[in-house]
Amino acid sequence: RALFHRGRIQQIHLRVPDWEKASALYREMIERWPGEVFTQFAIVKLATIQLYEPTSPAEKRRRYTELAALESQLGFAPARRDFHYVLGVACLSLELSKERALYHLMAYEEAGIALPFIRINTYCRIGVTAKQLGRFELAAAYFRKFIAASPRDPRKQMIKDYIADLPPHAR
Repeated sequence: RALFHRGRIQQIHLRVPDWEKASALYREMIERWPGEVFTQFAIVKLATIQLYEPTSPAEKRRRYTELAALESQLGFAPARRDFHYVLGVACLSLELSKERALYHLMAYEEAGIALPFIRINTYCRIGVTAKQLGRFELAAAYFRKFIAASPRDPRKQMIKDYIADLPPHAR
């Protein structure tokens, strides 16, 4: 627990964060105490640092591959949920892989998203990503989930337009 909190201090509580030191502390936890709850959350924090640190696209892909391999160490549901969110959003925002983004975002949604506004945003992300990948039935299903969960959301018409743009067999 102490290493986790020391890592958090280095990561976000200093005037000038030391991401390298925070990463080293989190990696030490992964090596010394695999499977421990705080270690599982350290994996999530490490992913955030490693993926969003300014690096080349090739380095981001390498880091993603290394981090994705840690998924098997995540037995604690909240840590697994947060891991999939971080990696899913990173895959989209950093243009790493839409296929992997879809995998992570669906795992995130399956884990149970407590906050309604995050849930509907995730439905939207999954629907758009599935549509871009040509998985039209899946896109339609998540667009319908979005509309059902947020009937007054200002994006409702945009989502209806997305559904209308899908091939007839998928609507």
